[in-house]
Amino acid sequence: MEEENQTIIPQGKIHFDEMSDTLISSIIEKLPLSSVALLSTTSKRMHRLCHAPQNWSDIELNDSSQLITPYNIAVLCAKGSEIRHLSIDLHSKNVSLGSLRLLSISCPSVISLSLYYTSEYSMGTNVFPINELISFLTNSKSVRSLRFTDSTMIDDSHLVQVLPHLQMMREIDLSGCITLSDSTLIKLAQQCPSLQLLDISRLPITGRCIEQIFRYCGGIKILRANNCSSFQTDSFLPVSPESLKGLTELSVIGTPVSLESTLQHCTNLRSLLASLSLHDSILIPFLYANKRLEVLHMGSGCRVTISSLIVAIQSCGQHLISLTFHPFDTFAVPSDEIMRLICQSCPHLKNLSFAHSEEISTYWVMEVLKRLSLESLALFGWKNGNSSALRLIAPHIGTLKMLCISECSKLTIPGVINFILTSKTLKVLKLEETGVNLPSGNINPDVLAGIKDQFPIAKESSPGILFLQ
Repeated sequence: MEEENQTIIPQGKIHFDEMSDTLISSIIEKLPLSSVALLSTTSKRMHRLCHAPQNWSDIELNDSSQLITPYNIAVLCAKGSEIRHLSIDLHSKNVSLGSLRLLSISCPSVISLSLYYTSEYSMGTNVFPINELISFLTNSKSVRSLRFTDSTMIDDSHLVQVLPHLQMMREIDLSGCITLSDSTLIKLAQQCPSLQLLDISRLPITGRCIEQIFRYCGGIKILRANNCSSFQTDSFLPVSPESLKGLTELSVIGTPVSLESTLQHCTNLRSLLASLSLHDSILIPFLYANKRLEVLHMGSGCRVTISSLIVAIQSCGQHLISLTFHPFDTFAVPSDEIMRLICQSCPHLKNLSFAHSEEISTYWVMEVLKRLSLESLALFGWKNGNSSALRLIAPHIGTLKMLCISECSKLTIPGVINFILTSKTLKVLKLEETGVNLPSGNINPDVLAGIKDQFPIAKESSPGILFLQ
């Protein structure tokens, strides 16, 4: 299906007038805003294609995605009524307060607004642009999703100022806003009765606000509280069973909170992501009672055994889309039998990640790739993963876009290069503790050029990265 939707570029020369609207539109989508604006003035056809709503509905402003200039800001302001999703990286040295003010009064139809701001590489001020945020919320009555991911400069006083404008919010992401307190989150809940998604990951809160959040926001469906190290273990105990029944996703990875009684009432969960809180006596009864689970993340530090993994595969396999199994130390080691069960019971699985994979053979990695339409596969500690294994699995990559393997001591540089060149769909390759290092200087320039044609090589943390450590 994915191949059918791809635009086919004809071989050889082709006159511009012979190019389809679909092909030209696919090119326009890759261009910076200034180029799109200039192209729109060249002909009536280009004006129509460049001003198509899909080119302006989702805008991300940062130094890497677009060259941010006053002209680009002016173009955005002119197209502001068509912008639905706006993400602004306030790390950017080129996004001024004046630009924010112009955008805030020019984008009346924004549904989702994301502002990222830390003290590093900021706009030259140590104060969060709160007035500009209020202007956005005042001028765009349709904002329903607000994200402040890693905005370390936003504090309690800022959030309190914004609260009167948040009554219609459906989604709020405060993850990484490390200056916020329990009391401010309670005030937030009081002002946001329609809230359905709340992300408070990495906040230094005690969790005493959880009961109040559920009390005031009775419709919460998704709660993410990952790596909240100051949480009290009994934070969920006061929450009413009715509130817990409404949850469809609960994520508490790295958070020391007890789930013993909580999971008994989470009867409608589709996604459970946890680590420190999980052990067999809690998880197995939950899995038997929630056969429609789609995402199960048993994260690093969980003390579950192979029994939990088998129950998850057999009980929830028909609906599982993502499965992660990273038990404490070598508490449980997945084997070929587990891979066979996955092939047999999980027809819709897209993402699979195992720790302690030393007992998994190359044959069953091939079988999983052949039988399932996986998009990502991570095998940590896969000691069977040598160059020969990569050569064998390469023809079966299929839909795989991300592969992560570690502790493969017998990998060679030629073996990795050949694997990259053979893998047509792979976007991300991550090799950890393999002893393989591929600096550009060690690769024949012709080979490196061949890799780059198929596989984007970039600096670490860039999109489409090739991880070679």
